[in-house]
Amino acid sequence: MIKKFSESLGNIEILVTPAQMNNAAAILERDILKAQRAFENMTQLIKNTSSYWEGNAANKERGRFEGEEENFAALIKNLTNYATELKLMTQIYEANEEATAKTAGCLPSDILD
Repeated sequence: MIKKFSESLGNIEILVTPAQMNNAAAILERDILKAQRAFENMTQLIKNTSSYWEGNAANKERGRFEGEEENFAALIKNLTNYATELKLMTQIYEANEEATAKTAGCLPSDILD
């Protein structure tokens, strides 16, 4: 079984094993969860400032942060899609590689037979 992808993009060639792609997807998913937790913690900390920081400046600064929640959600959605796509590409490659190996196994080993 060939264990590397090859894709030419102009003068660039990318070589990676399916295991490396799955590992990259797992790392990305783990990091997404870390980022979500950190953002949730920041959100809570900022909301908690209302107990000791009052006034127009406080409301303005908290409002600026709250406006970023949609941007962060969009970022997380994109990163999650990247992880999903990495796993899907790996599955497609492995399925095609297996089908190719089966087809090649059916071919005669001696072309003169």
